[in-house]
Amino acid sequence: MNPSEDAIPASAAPRLPDVTDDLVDGLKRFLICNPFYLASAALLLFGLSRLTQDTQFLNTETRQVLFQFVVLQGYGFLLVGTALWLSRQQIWYDSALLVVLENGLLLAPFLGISQAVLLDEPLAWSLALSGGFAVLGRGWSIRRWYPGFNLPDRARLIGALVLAINVGLPLAYRTRVDTDWHTGNRILWLAILPVLALLPNLVVRSQKEGGTAAQSPWLPLLIQGLWIAGTAVHAWSIAWVDKTPTPNVLLMPVIIASLWTLQWRHLDFGAGDHVWFRATLLVASTLGGFWPSDLREVSMAIAVLNAALFVAHAHLGTRDSSILRIIAWTAAAVSALRFAQLLRPEWFEAVKDPKSCAIVGGWILGGGFTFLMLRSRNPVAGVLGGIVAAIGVGLLPVSGQPHVAIQVGVLFSLFHSLRWPDQGSSETWIGRAFLVVVWTSDSLAWSWDLSQLIEWTPCAVGILTSVALVVLRRRFGMEVSMLLLGSGGLNALIAPGIWVSRNVPGTLLMLGLSLACFAAGTVLALRRHQPKPSP
Repeated sequence: MNPSEDAIPASAAPRLPDVTDDLVDGLKRFLICNPFYLASAALLLFGLSRLTQDTQFLNTETRQVLFQFVVLQGYGFLLVGTALWLSRQQIWYDSALLVVLENGLLLAPFLGISQAVLLDEPLAWSLALSGGFAVLGRGWSIRRWYPGFNLPDRARLIGALVLAINVGLPLAYRTRVDTDWHTGNRILWLAILPVLALLPNLVVRSQKEGGTAAQSPWLPLLIQGLWIAGTAVHAWSIAWVDKTPTPNVLLMPVIIASLWTLQWRHLDFGAGDHVWFRATLLVASTLGGFWPSDLREVSMAIAVLNAALFVAHAHLGTRDSSILRIIAWTAAAVSALRFAQLLRPEWFEAVKDPKSCAIVGGWILGGGFTFLMLRSRNPVAGVLGGIVAAIGVGLLPVSGQPHVAIQVGVLFSLFHSLRWPDQGSSETWIGRAFLVVVWTSDSLAWSWDLSQLIEWTPCAVGILTSVALVVLRRRFGMEVSMLLLGSGGLNALIAPGIWVSRNVPGTLLMLGLSLACFAAGTVLALRRHQPKPSP
C-alpha cells in the first residue's frame, strides 16, 4: 500500500469484527513505512545515553548536560523543519511521522535539567525557560504552517499544561532537594500523572473520515500518550537523581487511568462497539487493583480510582451492551470491596490466606480457559489465551519473572496465529506485528544488563523459536510468514548486539549514524513520491 493519501481498494478477504480499514491501514503504514526516521531517533537517543561512558569526550557533567540539551533541541527543530517542508510537497505520511517523533522527544531535553539544578542553578533556570520557549515555538510552527495535522486546540492546551509541569518540575525539585522529595514523588505518581492520563477524554473526537495520514483520528490520543510517557520518564529521572526509592508499583495508577482512556476513546480507532476489546480493558483495570504491593497508599489510590471510574462508566455507558454493563458494575463492587479491605483489614480476618486461595483458583480457571482458547481459531482467543498464560506464569516463583511471563504469553499468541484464518489479511499482519513489538521490547529490556547468564535467555528463545518455525514450515507445510521468522532472528541477535555495542565506544559515531538515517529517510520519502513520467 502506498503510504500517500491515495485511497486503497477494500480487501475482498473477510475481516475481524469491529476492526475498520482506517485503523488497519494507519497502523500498517506507521509500522512498515520509512524505518530510517525511526532508526535515526533510536540512534540519537542511544548515542546520548553513552555520552557519560566516553571519558575522553566532554569529561565534565555540565558540558554533558549542555551538549545533550543542544543536540536534542536542534534535532527537534530539524524534525519540525523537515516535516513542514515535506507537507508543502504534500508528502503526508512522512511529514506526519516526523511530527509524531518530535512529540515523542519533546520532553527529553528536560531530563538533563534535573541534573543541572544540582550543578548550576542559574544554568538550570536558563535551560528550563529556553527549552519551554523552544517547544512553544515548534508547536506554533506546526499549527501555523501544518494546519492539516490532526491536533485540536483543546489537545494543544493539554500539551501546554504538560509542558508547564515539566518546566516546573526541576525547579520545584531544587526547592526540596535539601529536605525530602519523597512527598513530591508520591504526588506525581499517585495524583498528577493519573489525572494527565485522563485528560485526553476532554478532547472532542475529529468527525473527519478518511483523509491523509496526518488526519488520522487516533493521532491526538497517540501524541498525548507520548506526552504522558515523557512526563513519567521525567518524574522517574528526578527520583533517580535524588535517590528516592521509586518501586514499579507506582506505575499502576497511571497505567489504569490510561486503560480507562483507551476504553472511553475506542471510537478514535474506528466505528463499532469493540465489545471484546473494551471488556478486556475493563477486566485488566480491575485486576490491576489487586497488584501485590507493600505501599498501602498506592493500593488505596488504585482502589479509589477504579471504583469512581467504574461507577461513572456504568452511568455514562447506558448504550453499552449488556456484557459491558455487567462487567462495569461487578468491577465497581470488587473495587469497593478492595478499598474496604485496605481501609479496614480487620473486617476480612475471617478469610484464611486469601492470596493463596486466589492463586490456586486462578490457576485452575486459567488453565481451563487457556485450553479453550488453544482449541479456537479466533485471533481474539489467541490474544486472550496469551494474556492468561502470562498471568499464570507470572504467579510462579521463576527466575527472570516477569520477563518469563511476557515471553510465554507472546509466544503462545504468536504460535496460535499460525491457526488464524485469512493468513494473508491485513488484520492478521497487524496482530502479529504488535506481538512482535512486545516480544522484542521485552527481550531488549531483559538483555540490557547482561551481567548474568540468564539475561542471555532471549537469545536462546529466539533461536529455538526460529528453529521451531522452520520445522513447522518445511516439515509440516504450515504457512509461516517472514515476519514471524524474522522476529525470531531479531530476538536472537539482541543480546549479542548489546554486548558488541558496549565494547565499541563512540557517542559521535551514533549521532553520525542517526543523521545518516535521517537523510536516508528523507531521500526515501522524496523518491517514493516522485511523479511518474508520462507514457
